[in-house]
Amino acid sequence: ADDLEDLAADEVLIRVMVAGVNGGADTFSVTRAAAEATDIKLGAEGVGVVVAAGAEADYAAGDRVAFIGGGYSEYTRVKARLCNAVDEGGDAAEQTAARVSGLTAAVALGHTAPVTSGDVVVVTACCGATGSFASCTA
Repeated sequence: ADDLEDLAADEVLIRVMVAGVNGGADTFSVTRAAAEATDIKLGAEGVGVVVAAGAEADYAAGDRVAFIGGGYSEYTRVKARLCNAVDEGGDAAEQTAARVSGLTAAVALGHTAPVTSGDVVVVTACCGATGSFASCTA
């Protein structure tokens, strides 16, 4: 109940379905914020269902969203701008992976270093999620 009472106009409360496991991001967050930390939300990304939305949020209760921040919680509050609507019928684990890792690989191969058909690409860290997406795409 406290979560709902304190929900800002630009926030959503999400019931987490799937959390992405991204140890590097969590280590970075905790290390960077350790000195001033009072409320660190572990879990870089996830997919869940909106339970409540602030007056200015573009989502409503029942919407399925991919989100950034607080994935290791049963419920998480995030800014609505950190969410993207995803297909209710889609695989929540795949949607979670695509949100950060898939997008990072797509930007790296499509914009940062544009790869075209016939190019040779070396992916040196393909055991992680972003590298796996990159090796499948390249």
